[in-house]
Amino acid sequence: MASRSQAQPRTSRLEVRRLTPEEVFGLGILSFGVAAFANLALSNGVPILTIVTGWLGPLVGAACIGSGILLLYDDRLPNWRLQAMIGVMLVLVAQMAGTFIWQQPGVDWTFALDGSNGGAIGRAFGNMLMERVGRPVAGMIVWATSLLGLYLFVRHSPLMSVPIWIMACLMHVLRIGEVPAAPIDPIAEPAAPNPPVQEEEESGQAEGDPAPVRAAASLEPMAAGTGPVMVPAKEDLPAADLPAADRDRGDSGREQAERILEDQHTSAMAEADAGRQRVLPPLDLLSRALNPALEVAVQQYANRIENLYSDYGQPVEVISIDSGPAVTRFGVKPLQVRRGDGYRPVRVKDVLALREDMKMGLEAESLRFQAPVPGRNFIGIEVPNQQRLVVALRDVLESPSFEGGAQGLHIAMGQDTSGAEVVTDLVAAPHMLVCGATGTGKSTFMNALLVSLLMHHGPDTLNLMLVDPKQIELTQFNGLPHLIGKVATSPAEVPAMLLWLIMEMESRYAEFRRVAARDIAVYNRLARSRRSVEALPYIVLVIDELADLMLIGDDTIEQRICRLAQKSRATGIHIVLATQRPSVDVVTGSIKANFPARVAFAVSSSTDSRVVLDGPGAETLMGKGDMIFQNQGRSRQQRVQGSWVDEDDLKKVVAHWRDQAHDFAPATRVEPWRGLFGREVH
Repeated sequence: MASRSQAQPRTSRLEVRRLTPEEVFGLGILSFGVAAFANLALSNGVPILTIVTGWLGPLVGAACIGSGILLLYDDRLPNWRLQAMIGVMLVLVAQMAGTFIWQQPGVDWTFALDGSNGGAIGRAFGNMLMERVGRPVAGMIVWATSLLGLYLFVRHSPLMSVPIWIMACLMHVLRIGEVPAAPIDPIAEPAAPNPPVQEEEESGQAEGDPAPVRAAASLEPMAAGTGPVMVPAKEDLPAADLPAADRDRGDSGREQAERILEDQHTSAMAEADAGRQRVLPPLDLLSRALNPALEVAVQQYANRIENLYSDYGQPVEVISIDSGPAVTRFGVKPLQVRRGDGYRPVRVKDVLALREDMKMGLEAESLRFQAPVPGRNFIGIEVPNQQRLVVALRDVLESPSFEGGAQGLHIAMGQDTSGAEVVTDLVAAPHMLVCGATGTGKSTFMNALLVSLLMHHGPDTLNLMLVDPKQIELTQFNGLPHLIGKVATSPAEVPAMLLWLIMEMESRYAEFRRVAARDIAVYNRLARSRRSVEALPYIVLVIDELADLMLIGDDTIEQRICRLAQKSRATGIHIVLATQRPSVDVVTGSIKANFPARVAFAVSSSTDSRVVLDGPGAETLMGKGDMIFQNQGRSRQQRVQGSWVDEDDLKKVVAHWRDQAHDFAPATRVEPWRGLFGREVH
């Protein structure tokens, strides 16, 4: 199964073994290293490698072989970095030049033939340095370059893991020192079939438990409090060493040892969760909104509404007033009017027919009617405030509505027309469609969405896949340890990304079947109690401009998006699509059917509004974050002033995670979908 520590899912029939450019380059370097050693071993005279590199020829050959192996097996050695190979090259070249500088030979080229002065490379670099800065400064440059190369090699190679593993083993020995020594081998998983999911839920893990995170034991054993665990496997512990309760039950030493290990594993997972909470970005990184005191003459507006309708012969009564950051909603109830011989209530359509007259009478920029307000007995008339307040993202994150934000994928949407915070969970959504014209606040909302997730999730509980064909909106998130690969800016690579995500989805379903888990929440609860189960992170795919992808004329994009949207919810994969052109050729019926959560900013016409919301309304919005949020059906529409996050605050949050990146293994060092271009889904 593919996780962040693996580049490809374990779906064997979809595996692609086409060599990547890195593998081809690695094969060439490996061949060169083998040829270099053959030249050293079989040459009768002075080997060519010695003439070129001097006495460092064997080390150069070994470095080529090692680098070639690393490039060929890049995904299987996540600790290595390209910087490690660059560091080795810097050390070797610096030592060649240093040999020439220290010996300071004459100008006769024959001295380089036996390699005694660093070879041709050493002579070239050393002579260049000595001619320009002199021998003392050249020597200092050589030493500085060697130290830099050594630092890069040690910092970005598995050598850094050796002392951590040693310390983890020592800590583990101290932790289980009370267990008597015995023949050891790893405990195998029981051969009994997995119990049903219901039994796992009754074992002590409640539905409201915190979402587990993946314990990075292979990369951070010291931080996670875990290490190689060795326990008695064949011999039972003496009965005298068992607790009284276990002796009464007749538990064997092996069963007790297994119980000890499971308790240690659960404790280590809890410690890892607590440690990761400490590295979450603090709310102090975000700014508060500095809003002036809001002065809304709501009663005067209410009187004007009643008088205007009365003047047109349609009497109404304002029975409800809700003031929000951008608009105030007046609840209007139709009254009785004399018709013929009796009194009859004013019809709703007669109230709506005076829309333009009310807009002129109230001198309002725009009006939006809800007829009626869902679940209420009045018509809602939303009037823009003379002063609009800014809804800061921090204010929503600090509100009681956002409590438990780490349990799912909570998003701070903003505040509604009554000033109450609006928060939604992308896990329940499970996919979101965002539409709005240019300059209406769509990009700010996308930033607020991502920051909401980054404030409560580390790379071990959340992975991101970002697509930004415009190359200006999401590229600032490059470098996050949450990212799988990099922010994709070319529409041509999106089909391969979607194919890889489908493979990951199918791989997760196969793993769920193996452990009898129905979804990612149950699976991650099992990971907290079973050492054989590794917790999975959520994956959120964000595509900032769907229209640019649909223009390339590749039907596979729509097909793969729909396939993911239909099946990926249980596996923890969620999609957010955004577009500024909500036309029927971009937001097709298949896409709309699989994206129940929709956000509409101001659009140019009621036709575009119907594409997004299945009805009018978005064309009357005022822009600057004013939006309609529709969740799970049109009857749940909410007028919301979107959360605002400052660019500087966004950079602070991203910088915080970049600084913490060395504490987490990156989701993938390279794009795992490389080599999948042109492949079909089977």
